[in-house]
Amino acid sequence: DAARALPLVHLVHLAASANQCTPRVRSEAHEPDMNFFRRLRGSREARIAERMTDDMPRPKISAKLSSPSTTAESSPSPTSSSELRRQNSQSSETSDTTTSLVMPSARPPKRHSRNPTETRLTLAAKMTKRVNLLEAIDMSNFSPAYVEKSEASIAIIDEALQGNFIFTNLLDEDRRDFAMQMRPVMVRAGTPVIKQDDSTAEYFYAVESGAFSIEVNGEKVAEAREAESFGELALLYNSPRAATVRCVEDGKLWILDRHSFRHTLAKAMDDARAHIRDVLSRVDLLQPLDDEQIEAVADAMQKVSFSRGETIIHKGDEGHVFYILKQGVVRVTDIKDSDDIILEEGQYFGERALLTGDLRAATVRAESDVELLGLAREEFEIHIGPLSSLQDEQQRVAILDRITALSPLSQDDKLELALKFSEVRIDAGETVFEQGDEPDAFYIIKQGKIQVWQLENNSSGSIQIGELGEADYFGEAALINNDLRGATIIASDDADVWLLKLSKEDFESVVGTMAAVMEREVLLRAMEAKRHQEKAFARGLQLHELSEVSVLGAGTFGKVSLMHHPQSGMTFALKAINKSQIQRLRQERNIVNEKITLQECDHPFVLRLYKTFVDKSRVYLLTEFLQGGELFSIVHTPQYDGIPERNARFYAAATLLGLAHMHDKGFAYRDLKPENIMIDAVGYSKIIDMGFAKRVRGKTFTMCGTPEYLCPEIIMGVGHNRAVDYWALGVLIYEMIVGISPFCPPNGADQTQIMRNIINGRLKFPRGFPHGAVSLIKGLLKKEPVNRLGMQRRGHREIAS
Repeated sequence: DAARALPLVHLVHLAASANQCTPRVRSEAHEPDMNFFRRLRGSREARIAERMTDDMPRPKISAKLSSPSTTAESSPSPTSSSELRRQNSQSSETSDTTTSLVMPSARPPKRHSRNPTETRLTLAAKMTKRVNLLEAIDMSNFSPAYVEKSEASIAIIDEALQGNFIFTNLLDEDRRDFAMQMRPVMVRAGTPVIKQDDSTAEYFYAVESGAFSIEVNGEKVAEAREAESFGELALLYNSPRAATVRCVEDGKLWILDRHSFRHTLAKAMDDARAHIRDVLSRVDLLQPLDDEQIEAVADAMQKVSFSRGETIIHKGDEGHVFYILKQGVVRVTDIKDSDDIILEEGQYFGERALLTGDLRAATVRAESDVELLGLAREEFEIHIGPLSSLQDEQQRVAILDRITALSPLSQDDKLELALKFSEVRIDAGETVFEQGDEPDAFYIIKQGKIQVWQLENNSSGSIQIGELGEADYFGEAALINNDLRGATIIASDDADVWLLKLSKEDFESVVGTMAAVMEREVLLRAMEAKRHQEKAFARGLQLHELSEVSVLGAGTFGKVSLMHHPQSGMTFALKAINKSQIQRLRQERNIVNEKITLQECDHPFVLRLYKTFVDKSRVYLLTEFLQGGELFSIVHTPQYDGIPERNARFYAAATLLGLAHMHDKGFAYRDLKPENIMIDAVGYSKIIDMGFAKRVRGKTFTMCGTPEYLCPEIIMGVGHNRAVDYWALGVLIYEMIVGISPFCPPNGADQTQIMRNIINGRLKFPRGFPHGAVSLIKGLLKKEPVNRLGMQRRGHREIAS
């Protein structure tokens, strides 16, 4: 039962490390034990791993001892390593993410090589390489302050906002709201408006008049005039200014502070989503959907506008789109035996389009200029599945739950099986199969009745031994063994029978043979028992029973030490966190998040937390010791940046399973990068550092992460969910293969350009980049979260396949 409770368990690591009480640091090349993949063949996790690790190489494991966490222990400076972030002169640019990509060569991309005399980045240097951001939003007490201004000024401000990447994709009314909040500042020539490296940056500026020189290290690089803007990064996070801006002609500026920007945007987005959810909750046809599915439907809806007098729906046309009226008034006419109906803001129409393609039963016209939110049936089915079959699928899973022999299967497996059923009609009186036939399928009765007949002993005749009706099932033995059919099944003479059929071939394509399932179950139970035994032992440990071997790393909040338990010989990593530093930097919530997340997300590819301690001055986290070092040290070596595709596939598979488990538990990780993935004793990777992890229901508006790994919705402050982790996985795969992150400009320290590249989708692939990886990365780096791989109906399984 404990093993089955891990819905994404890829227990290869547990099997490989079950007998390791005292891990050893290995400096030689080491290949993960692929025999365990074969022993667990047939499980969904094993199949994912095998698909993503075919021809697995021998990844080298670093012997460097690294801290199992850096993010929560440091406040790195906002600079970036030019050694790592330089342009790849050996690669050629290909098409943008918005266009199709034709690879000119099948050869692998050239990897970034370094001069062998260059010194390897130290842990301290890496901690300053990529800045981490964290700024939460509290909308409870925010009230915007509006400033009266002329329409001419509003027009200039709006033009400036439209020209800035942060505001480009906002609705007209949202931009106007920001324009109304901006305050005027008169500036005389010679006055510095912004000073380079100023750490108190808070304002964004739009120019109404005058001229402003933008200077970097004393050299003029640009000039801002009417309807232009500068200082936009101050709206996103607190970071030192990258340039000096000086007034060279008397002028007038309009300023917006970060607090107002982020709170206004977050509240507008949150209110809009709450309104959509409220409307969707009143649609009768959508009642079978759970909260997460309602969120997915809300995300998938697209804005569409009609002018007064335009026809939105024509009676008799085939229905494809469901609408929510966001603004304006519409009239429903040509209703059979009924008067016209007026619909206003917050009401909906055309909902049956999600269920069938039936012809429209009425005409709908715009009585005023209207804004609608529309959702096509095709989009609905991508994210949720056919509405007509949702309840059927739930029923099929419930029936599979009733079959005791299938209890080792996970709910994910059962859901996959539910999608494999096909409908079969059996004429009244027709035989489904006969006693003694080869077993080939399992059946659920959808409609009608069937009779069960069996041969009498020592007789050529048969007797009816039972009758089955709707929601009953038969033939399950075909999934469990190869025994011949033990009875004859005949449709009742009363009426035709509709059956749901799951072939043995389809069953085994999802979970493997039942013999393999049972063998796997025995292995999993043994490994899980060992795992629980180790955790139970560690929970009984006292801090004074451990002796420090060495310090693995130190940061702002404390240190991480290698600890040894002399009696058992077990080794651990002990993270000691200074209470005063936590309080001074207001990081209490992060520390609590890390503890809760590690406790709840127990998984082979997530760092294992054994126990916590506390004394007068420190908080302690006792975790497993991961001596393989960071994934960063494998991807970036003194000679090369980047690893072979098959290595990247292996690490991506483990990372995907770890993330998916966290998502199943309701957490978004939000800080994926090579520095936050560590390698264990046998070569498998684990996600560490849960400081930014958060249980997310709906959307959250915290600005957090690493600039190169931020997704568009975090940068724009429009709210995010677990889709951020799938975006970051795409960035990670790219960096593992190429050696640099995909949105990093030639000057790796230019965070403004990094964010512009992310918002604009400026993704380019080197010559010879693997075709399959291109498709995968493009799917993960979709700008709209709802369209990202992992956010559709099949979730993370869509990525693995």
